[in-house]
Formats: sequence, C-alpha cells, structure tokens
Amino acid sequence: MDADDELELSLSAVVIATIAKKRKKRRQVRPCWVRPWICRRPRFGGYEALLKDLRVSDCKAHQNFCRMSNDDYQQILTLVSPLITYQDTRYRQAISADERLAVTSRYLATAMFFNYRKLYLE
Repeated sequence: MDADDELELSLSAVVIATIAKKRKKRRQVRPCWVRPWICRRPRFGGYEALLKDLRVSDCKAHQNFCRMSNDDYQQILTLVSPLITYQDTRYRQAISADERLAVTSRYLATAMFFNYRKLYLE
C-alpha cells in the first residue's frame, strides 16, 4: 500500500466517522411530551381535590392536615408567596404558591414527627 492509498483510506474513515456521529446526534422522536395522567392533575390531583375541599367544608381536617389553623396558613402564605411564586413557561404551568406551601407544611408536619420518633422514642 502506498502513501496515496493510506491517505484515501484514512480520509474515508474520517468521513464515515463524521456521518455516524451526525446520525447519533439526531433527536429521537418522542411519542408524547407529557403523559396523559399528568395533564389531568390540575382537575383530579390531591391538591385540587382534597385540600381545596377541606379548606371549605372541613376546617378541622384542614388544620389536622397542615398542622395549623386556616388563618395562620393564610398569613404565612401572604408572607412567603412573593418568595416562592414562579412564572409559567411555554412548556408547563408553575406550581402555585398555595400548593407549594401545602406540600411543605405537610412534609414538615409528618417527616419531622417520624424523625423525632425514630431518634428519641425508639
């Protein structure tokens, strides 16, 4: 094999590698961007279905869920709402400040209790 053949062979290998790399970079076609059950969350999710109903119909259950009275909850919400509110994007709606506070208060109420039990009572 002379020098010209080796140069041709190496150039062909570079061209083939470049084509293979470009083919790899192509995006995969996704069947859907969002799962259908995620689209139904604003209507049937735990926050929409449970917490809003508890706040209106059963104040004691809402207080038990969040571990604070509805007045305290609203006061905290007005204080932290500017800090935890995000903008909607073209791809999805932002989680509301009310929902963020509800999830956080529930987490703090239950997780701290279980951690306390684990550390001190057992």
